[in-house]
Amino acid sequence: MKYKQKGSALAVSLVLLTAITLISISSMQRSGLQTRIVANLQHHEILFQTTLNEQEYWWGELQKKDSRGTLISQAQNEFVLDANNKKVYRSTNLDDGSNFNNGTSAITHSSELLIIPPAVGELALSDGSEVNQNTPAKLRIASNANGGRPSLIANQLTGVTASVLNNTKHSL
Repeated sequence: MKYKQKGSALAVSLVLLTAITLISISSMQRSGLQTRIVANLQHHEILFQTTLNEQEYWWGELQKKDSRGTLISQAQNEFVLDANNKKVYRSTNLDDGSNFNNGTSAITHSSELLIIPPAVGELALSDGSEVNQNTPAKLRIASNANGGRPSLIANQLTGVTASVLNNTKHSL
């Protein structure tokens, strides 16, 4: 009798040990999956912060009188004429000359500035239609960052209104 009890205790112990091993293996797999999820979230957060910093930088440049005129002039000069001889504006590439490298992977980023012309019937000049007065210009800043893999991309779009100097004659 004593031998039968020892054998059954051994079998029960073996079953419990197998169950504990299987539970620990599944926990390790879950832990590995959670680690990958957290790493992907961190990479996406870095890309988001990169594009957000690009947006803030170019917004700041549009607020400075020294750089605002140059940036908006470049955006106003980027157009093609369509079949109806109307201007179709294209995006101007913005380059601040910086690169970002977090030590593990290089992040490429770029920004573009697009001028949005006033709608038909919307007055495009300043109050009083005076030359050399400030007028509002609608702009779009588009920034993107790429982490080197197809799944690591972040894009940001911001609509901006900045005042520009009106240097055209207008007669009604």
